[in-house]
Amino acid sequence: MDKFRSYFTWSGKVITYIYLGVDYPIARLQTGLRVDTVAKICEGLNHFLYYYYLKNNGEYEEVAANLFDYYIKTKNIFQKAREVIDNNSSKVMMKAIERVGKLNHFMIEKAAEYTKAIEVPSINEEKATTTVTLTNHTTLLLAGVSVLMKLCFLYVNNAQIKIKWVDTISLYDEYLVGELAEEFAKIDPEVPNNLQDEVLSFLYDRVANLWSSSTEAYREKFNSIGLDIGSYGSKNKIDIYNALKKYVPQVITYDIGRDVYECRTKKELRELYWTEGKEFEHFKFVSQNMAAYIQSTLGEINSTQDQNADIIDVNVAEVLIETAGEDNQRREESLYEDKQKHLYNLRKETCVDLFEVFIKEFNESYPNHYSVIKDINIDESNSFNQYILGVCLLSMTGECFVYRNVLGVYAKVILALFYMRIQDNEMFAQIIDKFEIMKSEKQSKNTHFPEDKIIEYLEKVGREDLLTKVSTISEICTTYHNSNGMIELPPNLFIEIMDLFKNPSRVRHLLFPNRYEVLGEESNKSSNKHNDYVYSVLDVVKDKVGYYD
Repeated sequence: MDKFRSYFTWSGKVITYIYLGVDYPIARLQTGLRVDTVAKICEGLNHFLYYYYLKNNGEYEEVAANLFDYYIKTKNIFQKAREVIDNNSSKVMMKAIERVGKLNHFMIEKAAEYTKAIEVPSINEEKATTTVTLTNHTTLLLAGVSVLMKLCFLYVNNAQIKIKWVDTISLYDEYLVGELAEEFAKIDPEVPNNLQDEVLSFLYDRVANLWSSSTEAYREKFNSIGLDIGSYGSKNKIDIYNALKKYVPQVITYDIGRDVYECRTKKELRELYWTEGKEFEHFKFVSQNMAAYIQSTLGEINSTQDQNADIIDVNVAEVLIETAGEDNQRREESLYEDKQKHLYNLRKETCVDLFEVFIKEFNESYPNHYSVIKDINIDESNSFNQYILGVCLLSMTGECFVYRNVLGVYAKVILALFYMRIQDNEMFAQIIDKFEIMKSEKQSKNTHFPEDKIIEYLEKVGREDLLTKVSTISEICTTYHNSNGMIELPPNLFIEIMDLFKNPSRVRHLLFPNRYEVLGEESNKSSNKHNDYVYSVLDVVKDKVGYYD
C-alpha cells in the first residue's frame, strides 16, 4: 500500500484528490449532500483505482495521472467560460459543462475494463417472468455508468454555479452511455451492440408499469398539465443516473459479509462496501444487487409523488418549463441567467475597478518584479494564500468570498503586491521567510497540526476566542514545499499573523501606504448613526418583527 499514493478522500464539503502524495481539492460540493453519499463516491473511485494498482503493470500510474490532468483541464475550461459569460450569457457555461461531462475516451475505456473485470453475472435470465427486467448485460452497463457518474460529479462541480449537478446530466448522459456500451461490445463479443437501447427500454418500460399501476387520479393530475409518460420516463432516467453516483461494489456473498466482516443484520450487509484494508476480491459488481438497487430506486422515485388528485402536489413551474417546447439545455440556461447574471455583473464591475487599482500600484512600486506575479500560487490547495486573499478583499471591499471566485487568476496581482509589501516592512523581518509559502504548494493532510492539539494550545495560552476557528487553523497550519525546501507554518505563528491583520486599516495601509493610514480600534468601529429618515424606517421594521432592543 505504500505505493498507493493517488486516491480520493473527503472532509466536510470538499472531496480531495491526493495525487502523488499532494492534496488537490477536486470538488467543492453543494449543500444537501449526505456524508455517506460522499464516502461512497470516494471509496467507489478508490476501488476503481485499486483494481489498476493490483495489476502492477504501470496502468495505475497512467490512470492516476489522467485523472489529475483532467482536473487541471477542467479548471481551465470553466475559468475561460467565466471570463466570457458576461457577454455570451450562460450558453458558454452550459457548453463548458457539456464538454467536461463527456469526460475523455481514456476514462470511458478504463471504466469499461474495470467494470467488466469485476462483474458477477448472477441473474438467471431463464427465470424472468416479464420482459420488463434487467439482464446481466444491462446491469453491467449500469455498473459502468455508476463509475462515470462519480467522475462527472467531481469534475462538473468545478463549474461552481448554482445549478444542481443532477440538472446537468442530460447534457452528456447519452454520449457517455453510448460510448460505454460500445466499449463493452469491443471487450465481450456476447454483449449486444444495442445494449444502450436495452437499458433505456427497461427504464421507460419499468416507468410505464409503475405509471399504469398508479391511481387514475394521479395520472390525470399530470396529464392535465401536459406531463405524459414519455417526459415522466425521461426524468426518471436522469434520477437513476443521479442515484448511480453512490452505487458501489457490494460484497459478493452475504456469507463473506457475516464471516469476515462480522455483519449481523441485513442492513449491515446491504451497507457494507469496500474501503482500504478490506479484501478487494470480496467486493464486485453483482448483477442481482444492481437489479435490486435499480428496482428499489425506481419505486422510491415513484412513491415520492403524492397519489392525490390535486394539481398542487405537482411542481407546476418545472413541468411547464419542461413542456413549453424548450430543450433542456435552454431551461438550464434560463435558470442560470435568472439566478446569476445581475449579481455577477455587479461583482465583475467591482473586481475590474479593484484590479485596476492594484495593478497600477504594483506598476508604480515594483516595475521590475513582474516575475513575482507568475510565482504566486493561487491554487485552492494553498490555504495560506486563500486566507491572505480573503483578508485583502475583506479589507478593501467589505466582502471576500463573492469576489475571490470572480477574480480567478487575476488574484495573483493582489497577492503579489501583498508579498512585496511584506518584504519591505520591518515589522515582518523576523518571519519574512515564512511568506515564501505564498510561492509554495501544500503538503498532504498527514502534515497538518491535529485539531485536538490546536485546541489544547489555545486553551493553554488563553485564546478561547479562536476555538471556533480551529478547523481553519488546522487547514492552514501545515507543511508547504517549494524549490528551496519545506516550510512549516505552526499555529502560534499563524495566530500572530491573524492578530496583525485583524485590523482592516492595517491591511489597507500595508497594501497602499501612501493612500491609507493605520486607524485605532475605535476609529475602525462604525458609529451606527444614520440620517434622520432612517430611524423612522427602522422603527417600522422593529415593530413588524417585534424587536425593540
